[in-house]
Amino acid sequence: GSSTTLNSAIDAAQLHIDGGTLTVGGDITVQRFAVGQDGGTNGSYDIAAGQSVTSTGTTAVGSNGIGTLDVVNAGATLASTNAVIGEGGNGDGTVTIDNGNTWTITQFLRIGNSGTGLVDLKSGTLNILGTSGNPRGLRLAENAAGDGTLIIGVPGGSGTVDPVVNVSGGNTETADAGTGVITMHSGTFNQLTNNLIVGQVNN
Repeated sequence: GSSTTLNSAIDAAQLHIDGGTLTVGGDITVQRFAVGQDGGTNGSYDIAAGQSVTSTGTTAVGSNGIGTLDVVNAGATLASTNAVIGEGGNGDGTVTIDNGNTWTITQFLRIGNSGTGLVDLKSGTLNILGTSGNPRGLRLAENAAGDGTLIIGVPGGSGTVDPVVNVSGGNTETADAGTGVITMHSGTFNQLTNNLIVGQVNN
């Protein structure tokens, strides 16, 4: 694919990465940050060391295509108002967090909304704060076709910074209407307010 190099921060309405190689020399702030937006595409983005990516609206990984987003380099950070991993029926999205990095979401996180979604928190912190808007909280497999997975830690421990998940302002719901699984190898899961619900809908 092609290569595009940008030497200043991006501030635009939307950024969709559907293939190729994107190198950014500064921080990214957009309304919608999508990786694998369109059907039939395969996009990926690796947040650089010390770089922050902020979406004032939605972070979508695997919206209708295949998307991979890595938050693994030292000092990389991700911030979203809301996020959907595996959004549409053909969507397949993966987000990996490691090296003690942080992803902070102020409204809600949906994993495997109608497609297939995986969030792999090897080490670091996932904050779902639910401080604004509605709905809030964490949901896996919100719709019947959804397949969502959250993996916390690694077998035997991370060896760096043990993972922490903080959920407040809304429920955590696994298998909301589809297939949802949370696997916890190590670390801490804090449901700070509201409820933890396993198997929301009886299909």
